[in-house]
Amino acid sequence: MTLFILITKAFFFVSALAAVAYINITINAFAENYPRYDFLTWQTRCINRSIDEVVCITENEEQDFKRRGGSIPSRVIYNIAVRPLSTDTQEKSRDSRYRVLCLANWDYRRGLDRLLDLAEVFKKRGDKAVQIIIAGNMKLRRSDPGYLGVAGRKGGTLEKVARQHGLTDEEILFLDHVTNPEAVLASCDAVIKPTRESNPWGRDIIEGMAAGKPVLSVGSWDRFIRHKDTGILIPIWDAEEFANEILYLAHNRDASDSMGDRAQKHIASLCGPERAKDLAAFWCSVNRRQS
Repeated sequence: MTLFILITKAFFFVSALAAVAYINITINAFAENYPRYDFLTWQTRCINRSIDEVVCITENEEQDFKRRGGSIPSRVIYNIAVRPLSTDTQEKSRDSRYRVLCLANWDYRRGLDRLLDLAEVFKKRGDKAVQIIIAGNMKLRRSDPGYLGVAGRKGGTLEKVARQHGLTDEEILFLDHVTNPEAVLASCDAVIKPTRESNPWGRDIIEGMAAGKPVLSVGSWDRFIRHKDTGILIPIWDAEEFANEILYLAHNRDASDSMGDRAQKHIASLCGPERAKDLAAFWCSVNRRQS
């Protein structure tokens, strides 16, 4: 809460300074999609008064900004994701299981606990073809709902909860923080984002696609993930349905590889190096306005 207050005060100070002193300044503001979060409405008003133009990473942020009253010019420039220089798959040789990776630190909104439900579906079916891998800090929070908050108040982690549910490393493997996520990504067969925010975009999505992996997520925005073409996109989380889709890919590797190839080509057309030109053009326009 203290950090939030400090960020709020800092944002207000910078916005007020830019508005009063007429300083050309760039503010990068990250906003969650919470329709009742009053701070974001206030933040939008400050941006309207202080900034000449807004750059958004997808159409979703742009629409959200306008929905909150944003009236200044805006443009969308997708983040850049390039094909990895190295695709070393030495780790894959350890076994033939289909390895599904989630790259994220713990946050209830990211839905990582849903992966325990998914692992339990595979376990109940007796199908050992799939291993789920989670790379990131899994320390739970005191404010998390239900049994997750109970565990968080005891200093628990999602891995500890998984073990209490009888899930082993063979079913769901926790790597904690990794210093080389690219190598972990190269060693896996697919990427999953089980978000509760219905936001099938972001760095994990586009990096996974750039690496030639099928990406699975929740939501309806299909600019990046096109269902059964460049990945699997299901409107509402359903562990059984996701299990069915993953098992199909696990038992049909050619289909999985083809989906990954299509994902790689698709994301290259949207988030390739050309986006750097778009960003450079934006900064050139800012520079011209300053001179």
